[in-house]
Amino acid sequence: MRRRRRTIIALSVLLVLVGLYTGGWFYARSMVLAELDRQVAALGAQGITVEQLEPRVTGFPFSMGVEADAVQMSHETGLSWTGTGLDGWVSVFAPTTARIDMSAPQEFTVRPVAGGPAITVSIAGARGFATAGFDGALERAQLDVDDIVFDALGAPEMRVTALRANAVQGVDDTAPDAFGADILLQDVALTPSPLPQLGTQIDAILADVIVIGPLPREPNRQELAAWRDAGGRLRIESAGLDWGEVHIRVSGDLVLDENLQPEGTLEVVLNGHSQLLAAAVDAGLVGSAEAGMASFGLSALSSPGEDGRMVVRAPLSIAHQEVRLGGLPLPLRLPAIQWPR
Repeated sequence: MRRRRRTIIALSVLLVLVGLYTGGWFYARSMVLAELDRQVAALGAQGITVEQLEPRVTGFPFSMGVEADAVQMSHETGLSWTGTGLDGWVSVFAPTTARIDMSAPQEFTVRPVAGGPAITVSIAGARGFATAGFDGALERAQLDVDDIVFDALGAPEMRVTALRANAVQGVDDTAPDAFGADILLQDVALTPSPLPQLGTQIDAILADVIVIGPLPREPNRQELAAWRDAGGRLRIESAGLDWGEVHIRVSGDLVLDENLQPEGTLEVVLNGHSQLLAAAVDAGLVGSAEAGMASFGLSALSSPGEDGRMVVRAPLSIAHQEVRLGGLPLPLRLPAIQWPR
């Protein structure tokens, strides 16, 4: 009799807990839908029109997710997003990690200059996650994208087989506000190739950087000046590309000068400078005489690598939009970055 009573009590408690959990889940569901409505209204106030978004909240009982069969947004500047199959969710077992899955094609359009040509980016699919601390601050994020196509009028079409991007907060023990990010593009096809002798496919483009100092809230002149004055800088751990026999790696620190233009000294490691110059001459980008002078200078900066091939190692300095390699000025002036006010 006592055993039966204990069983009934245990079942009753369990039913109450299940009922409370179920009620809490559906209450949270209503809060999520209300927040989505508020976000859509906020986007509208910023000039973004949400033309198609019919979200569903799913995942009961062990997760909470938002699904949308179709998404269509646009901005008066020409920025737009059209896609299908959007899914984002959070598990009750890992409530600080949100995951997203775009299992179907998406298309993004941006028009950098009002009335000018549009740049279209289409992807076959993407997935990723973001983890935040209990204070809401981002700690880590990752995004994987498949089959990307960049199409801009007047520029070679670029196709990327795979892209992986990571972002991590607190990657430098000496700088608590340091924010690290890395990106890798694999099998990048250019049609037509700007350097036909090197082929139409770049094996990899990569960048691994650390932003030192609190991230600016917006990329405007005031925020960037405050970031610079507080000791902000961009540390390039490694950046470069692998294209046929040409391999380039760059590392070093960049800061912003008094005009908010990048300056600093980087180390450049170049394998295959002869092939690169020959391809540039073949493409008509430089003349034979200029290439010959450049080859002479680069050869003076080179030494045998581990495989016996000559490797160029030299400092690359950037100041007042001028570029010097190994102390020698290059016929290159960087365009000024026009930051918004």
